[in-house]
Amino acid sequence: MADRVPDRVTRRVYLDAFDGDAAIDLQPEEIAAHYRESVAGPGFGWLIPVRPLRVLGVTERSDVDRLSARLTPRPWLGCTEPLRLSGAVQRVPAAFVERTGWMRVFQPHAARAAARGWPVLMIGTGHEAMVTENRLPADTPGQTRDRLREAERGRAMQLRAEGVLKRLWRVPGRNATIGLYEAEDPATLHDALTSLPMWPWMDVTAEPLATHPQER
Repeated sequence: MADRVPDRVTRRVYLDAFDGDAAIDLQPEEIAAHYRESVAGPGFGWLIPVRPLRVLGVTERSDVDRLSARLTPRPWLGCTEPLRLSGAVQRVPAAFVERTGWMRVFQPHAARAAARGWPVLMIGTGHEAMVTENRLPADTPGQTRDRLREAERGRAMQLRAEGVLKRLWRVPGRNATIGLYEAEDPATLHDALTSLPMWPWMDVTAEPLATHPQER
């Protein structure tokens, strides 16, 4: 996207990501050999089998149970075919985030990013940081917390006005809420939830409910 429409992208952020040719050629040989062996065997020659979550740094039982039911193999060509870029992507500023709490496969790519003058941030967690590091850090300044909470209230009021958020209850004794949402489809609900300022640090569980006839 940054190469196709660079004027519409503010920044490229690489989170434990490859930057270059085909991904399989950018991995350490030992890991690349493991991928090839897995694809040739249980991957039927064209799929990358699902990897154990613990290998990626996800160890909490609740996270493992929730994610395991949703994991699927992915196409092998996604690792073997290089990107075909025009060069326009270089007009978009970039930054790199390396997760240092696991195998550090992406350490050379973080070093390459630093050599290019990109900002490089290191997070001491596994590869799936969106799962393992989704809580507001304990050292977050009080003013930042207050600003996020105020923005959260403002966005909730907007969702109420739009008719997406119907009711919201706080859970006594916990930093948690139960919300009643009404959306046309899962994508609309997803967009509403991800628009919340606290979304990056939230643990969300959604349960579909029927619409009451009098609400139609």
